[in-house]
Formats: sequence, structure tokens, C-alpha cells
Amino acid sequence: MKKRYYILFFLFLAFLLRGQLFRFCVSYEPVGTRLFIPLDEMDEISRGAAGWAITHPDASAKDIIAFARRKTAQHASFVMRTTSGNPRDVMASGRANCVGYARLFAAILDQADTKGQLDQEILIGRLTVFGQSLHALTNDPFWSDHDYNKVVDKISGEVFFLDATLYDYSGVKFVR
Repeated sequence: MKKRYYILFFLFLAFLLRGQLFRFCVSYEPVGTRLFIPLDEMDEISRGAAGWAITHPDASAKDIIAFARRKTAQHASFVMRTTSGNPRDVMASGRANCVGYARLFAAILDQADTKGQLDQEILIGRLTVFGQSLHALTNDPFWSDHDYNKVVDKISGEVFFLDATLYDYSGVKFVR
């Protein structure tokens, strides 16, 4: 009986510390960048992001990032196949791979950052777990790399790395 409580305790602890555990185990190594594609200012999500920015004039970089992450998760669902990486197409279909997630996040962040306090890049990277490449485990070109985002707060100089795909399915907010 006691053993069951220990197992439940450790599972609960792993759930609470999933972000820290993930960052401890997994590293992202940038190997390139991807082109930013903005949303049309008349799109529903663009108007929503601009409206959010108006109602949150004192939003910090973390607040803007959190808003863009939530909106990305609301509008995209992961598929394990090649799809359009254009944020407009992702919004229309609701389906995306990591390219679509990263670009949609960047486009929403761009619309929500009305004060221009953030710089951002869409990075193409390689993932390693304790130094072992995850991409070496398969020959499938779909898994050859992974897109994620880098956001820099121009005011504080703070740098944030995040993976919108990972956030949607695990709640992990930041990566390293």
C-alpha cells in the first residue's frame, strides 16, 4: 500500500516539475532560421491580438508570449506529415507540424506586440536528450529537424526560447 503512495507522489512531482525536467534532459541546438510570414491585419486572430494588446497596455514580454502561446494552441493541432507552414493556412485548416506552429506563434506574437518591445526569430534546430540526437533515431526526413522560437525583450535584454508545439501538448512553457 505504501509503495502505491510513493509512486503516485513521484508521478505528481514529475507532472509539477515537467518543465524543469524537460529542460534538464532535452537541449535545442539551432542550425538555421526560417522566414517569418505575417498574418493579414484583417484576419480574426490579428484583430483579436491587437484587441488584446489594447486592453493590456502594460503587458510584459512574458505576458505577450503567454498570450501568443495560448492562441497558437487554440488554433493549431499537430499532424505528423508535411503541411503548409503559412500561418494563414494553419488557421484555415487547424493543422500544423512544428513549422506551422512556430510561424503561427511568431505571427500572433507580432500582432500582440504593438509597442515593438520584442525581437523574434524562428529557429530550425536539432534536439538532443542527454547529448544523444533524437533525429539520428530515424531516417524519415520529417523528423530531421524541429522548429522553435527565440524571443528577445528589447527592454530587459532577456532571451526566451520556446516550442509552441511542445507547449500545446505538454504545457512546457520554455525550452533551452
